[in-house]
Amino acid sequence: VMIQATYGACGSKNGTGRQKWMSDRAKGIPPTCVLSVGVSGSFLGGQVLGIRPPCDWDWENERCANSPDRNGWPIITLDGKPMKLAKRMSFDGVELDVAEWAVIAKLSEHGHMHLLMKGKGWAGIANNYIDFNVKMHQRKGTVQCGHCGNFDGSCDDDREMYDIHGQLKQDQDVFCKPDVTCNELFVKEGTLCRENTPGGAALTLADCPADEKAAAKVRCETAFSAKDVTPSQGQMDICMEDVCLGTAAFADDDADEFRKVKEDEGDLTSSLTSNMEASNSEEKP
Repeated sequence: VMIQATYGACGSKNGTGRQKWMSDRAKGIPPTCVLSVGVSGSFLGGQVLGIRPPCDWDWENERCANSPDRNGWPIITLDGKPMKLAKRMSFDGVELDVAEWAVIAKLSEHGHMHLLMKGKGWAGIANNYIDFNVKMHQRKGTVQCGHCGNFDGSCDDDREMYDIHGQLKQDQDVFCKPDVTCNELFVKEGTLCRENTPGGAALTLADCPADEKAAAKVRCETAFSAKDVTPSQGQMDICMEDVCLGTAAFADDDADEFRKVKEDEGDLTSSLTSNMEASNSEEKP
């Protein structure tokens, strides 16, 4: 099974606060979000299942580059061809539950994906991105790895596998190499691809001034405590970096995300499905 997420600029270039994110500190470099997800493998016969929001966000001009319907539904493609949407879709061992704002995908016996579309409404000023959670079943004699880490049950060592530019360090298993060229993209539609720049500028927690780092730590501790989360050192560092290089609002987002990581997959699936069924009580797409 191969799962590939496409990242791109999100948020508002000239907005304020959280929408502007770290543009002042990063000199106009936009934040990046997951904008599409592609899945392929032998269980799909080598075909590529693509999932993306209806809005192709143009960060530079702060608008949808296409003209999506307001409150449009996700775009689901198979080898680049749009599929006819239904609340429940099944093909080649894949089962999809589709709603206006979410997709739950069961990938045969391999695992589950949960995609939550953000930026609902798709107004002219909306930005779009995807919250993406994946749970794969470890099968005997197989390995899992990728840019999200080595799936060893600990997030603390995942960031040690890559340098600050997202490139795999030389002492790591080549199987974990995350690099993808524009020609290798699973989901090419709605994407203006630009190759990664290994030597490009990058900001880390080390770039955060001491006083702002201390304030970020307090903000993250408060957010974790409110969500009843006991963070690992790696999770605390991630939160502090997000707050220091972004805004304080990201502490709540990180606390929510790390809380979800600890939730039982069945509870998460049940909750999402319940909410989706409530949403789907309206007209079908």
